[in-house]
Amino acid sequence: MAEKTQKLEDRLLSVNEAAKCLGVAPALVVRMAKADILPALLFGRRWKFSTEAIKIFFKEYEGRDVMKALKEKEAKA
Repeated sequence: MAEKTQKLEDRLLSVNEAAKCLGVAPALVVRMAKADILPALLFGRRWKFSTEAIKIFFKEYEGRDVMKALKEKEAKA
């Protein structure tokens, strides 16, 4: 019988779950998604994040100032 529950790695995360993974406020997660710094899907008004996207985000921004990159992206918009 196929298992009906999904592993954490196989599902999409809410803003609050992504914020908990990143150790930041949910509002910052939304800002990063809107600025295309953190890859996300938007379903109506709900943002969703894959665990793979969060792993890629960590690799891409490791050792960098994320807030500086975010402010630069927002200034260009």
